[in-house]
Amino acid sequence: MSQPSHQKRNALNVSKKVRGWLREIFSQAIARGKCENNPASELKVIAKEAPKAKPYPHLLEPELPDFLKALDRSTSRFIQRTAAWMTIWTASRPSMVRFAKWTEIDFDSALWKISREKMKMRRDIVISLPAQLVAQLRELYKQTGKQRYLYPGIGWKNDVISENTINGVFARIGYKGRMVGHGTRHTASTLLREHGWEKDHVEMQLAHIEEGTAGDYNQAKYLAQRIAMMQWCADYLDALKTTGITPKLTAQFAARVNVYSRTPGTPLRSKSTKQSKSAAVRP
Repeated sequence: MSQPSHQKRNALNVSKKVRGWLREIFSQAIARGKCENNPASELKVIAKEAPKAKPYPHLLEPELPDFLKALDRSTSRFIQRTAAWMTIWTASRPSMVRFAKWTEIDFDSALWKISREKMKMRRDIVISLPAQLVAQLRELYKQTGKQRYLYPGIGWKNDVISENTINGVFARIGYKGRMVGHGTRHTASTLLREHGWEKDHVEMQLAHIEEGTAGDYNQAKYLAQRIAMMQWCADYLDALKTTGITPKLTAQFAARVNVYSRTPGTPLRSKSTKQSKSAAVRP
């Protein structure tokens, strides 16, 4: 029986790390006079490179207006729809959204503070909550606020909604195979980069840590810029849903990118955030 492609890819990635460790060990041994050559250095000659991973199904900007309208008309339960919107509005991993706890949500500052145990890189992170999401979470709190998780599962065996819940929301509005929960991250990354947001700000929002920089990781790094960026993103998605892509809309939001991403001391929240200030207070 052939090995699944993702297992082959993982095995090759692990072997690459092991080769690196072996090279380092033998380099240290040479420096201390314990051996004369580094046999691990020859391994790269016969090593096979891991194939590039295919991106998760995701949508590009021209496809977003119809998708967002369909999601607005979704007949899925409110708890399921909110989980789907949370992945879109925060560009977070679906697993993080599913296991989000009320104790992590800071309504006063509109931040989601996630402990390192949940992070792939074992680091704490702070995620900005745009005004649209804060308002929706306020409504969700009325339903699940007395429970541990934002999105509790059905039945005593299920602490949270299943891993297929968010994908199911998208499938039921006609996007099966075209958009999945994890794909929202690719959509957000592409959208933000194409509209001129700084790569470092986008990568920090996605909690992507480049190899070798983990020691410098700061949970609140670029927080001011990320607050502005994700509010911009939520507002832009609202506008796409209402008017679609127009030259006027593109110019209007391009101006906000230039102001918020590069000018220190500018307001970080849009007017919609200020109007929703009452939503940032726990009921």
